[in-house]
Amino acid sequence: HVLDFPTSDYAGGLWAVMTRLRRSAPENLSKEVLVVASAVPGEGKSTFACNLALASAASGTRTLLIDGDLRASGLSNRIVPAEARGLVQLAQEGAQLRELTWSDQASLLQFLPTGATAKLSNANEILASPGVGALFEACRRAGVRRAVYISTGGAAYGDTDVLPTPEDHPLRPASPYGVSKVT
Repeated sequence: HVLDFPTSDYAGGLWAVMTRLRRSAPENLSKEVLVVASAVPGEGKSTFACNLALASAASGTRTLLIDGDLRASGLSNRIVPAEARGLVQLAQEGAQLRELTWSDQASLLQFLPTGATAKLSNANEILASPGVGALFEACRRAGVRRAVYISTGGAAYGDTDVLPTPEDHPLRPASPYGVSKVT
């Protein structure tokens, strides 16, 4: 949407977010990871993250969009073939980032799909693995300036007292989906 309708109110909002991020970053920050999460499915995190990443890439910033929503893989299901390898293979098999990313030629956005070929019994084990930590080192080596990571991490916190929510905030899942994230 942001590339097709760059003067829309939605695109204007995304550009405002990008400007705010740029202004709030320390001067010496050369790389950044943005995590887009939501408390429940269907809130639009994938749409927002995709458009934010497209806006970032369109501004000339080398950007990688990472589908870390291992349970739903919604964005991956819409963008790449079902057999595409991605984040799961990077974490479990040590596959190379350059072998797993897809490129949009129009915007130069890079995309790392989930790569999940079957439902995972515990997606949190994958996300906490050393392989995912290695992902960000691979991004640094590849010259990625901004990584936009889609996650459902907010589901575990439920309604919170403070935003942004710190990692040590008490877990109060407000839905069965949120409970599944902490068990």
